[in-house]
Amino acid sequence: MNKKLLDKIQEERKFLHDIANQLTIVQGLGGLLGDDLKTLMEKNIDVNNASERMGKINTSIQKMTELLKSRRAQIIIEQELISDEEE
Repeated sequence: MNKKLLDKIQEERKFLHDIANQLTIVQGLGGLLGDDLKTLMEKNIDVNNASERMGKINTSIQKMTELLKSRRAQIIIEQELISDEEE
């Protein structure tokens, strides 16, 4: 198989791995935050933990958004290069 293609496939695997890591963080912290808020409603406890977790969720979402925007721009450039090569 073409080395260029294998390198591209490896880049895509890494990209998917990076996105999956961020999604796992969001999923886990979102569940914990939900539990914290439920407990808060049942008992009048400090909300600092929930606030910190929400901040981490937002950070992960921002990272995923940046990764996706960057990848989209890269794919557009590569698509244009391939189109130019074929002409």
